[in-house]
Amino acid sequence: MLGKYSTKITLPKTKSDLVKQINSLGRVEIRVVEPVDKKNLVSLVSLIQRAIADQGALVSIVMLKAEKTSNP
Repeated sequence: MLGKYSTKITLPKTKSDLVKQINSLGRVEIRVVEPVDKKNLVSLVSLIQRAIADQGALVSIVMLKAEKTSNP
């Protein structure tokens, strides 16, 4: 039928799946820094500054915040 097509969208279930899907888009560089806390915040900011300072680089940042779980 003209104009009919099927699309299958698979949402990533893990961080690894997310990275694989983003990498399939083309030339991108993925860096995963985890966990981010007060101890490594300075190195994270430095990493972002270096990426932005790269000539002609466009930078996108994805943050995932995990809720703290309480142990019963």
